[in-house]
Amino acid sequence: MARTFPSRTQVMGTLGVAGFAVVRVTQVAQAVAGSLQAFHDRLATRADSTLAAMDDGAFAAGLARLARDAAAEVPPRPVIDTLGFAVLRRVD
Repeated sequence: MARTFPSRTQVMGTLGVAGFAVVRVTQVAQAVAGSLQAFHDRLATRADSTLAAMDDGAFAAGLARLARDAAAEVPPRPVIDTLGFAVLRRVD
């Protein structure tokens, strides 16, 4: 699936050619669900285009594993995703 998105190097290279310079690259933590069960329920809709592109069998197997983990989660805790974040400035 990661092959469907350009790499960080490709994105930064394209932005550099377009006249932008990197000021800072960091990571940002984001709560995406209040618990594994809530995360499972959201992913089960398969509304995300990345999930929609997955093989049906692989998606079902991953969802089943997530359901097992959600059932065992005591106490429930937030699901955190870490995103790459870049600050750029225009170079003239």
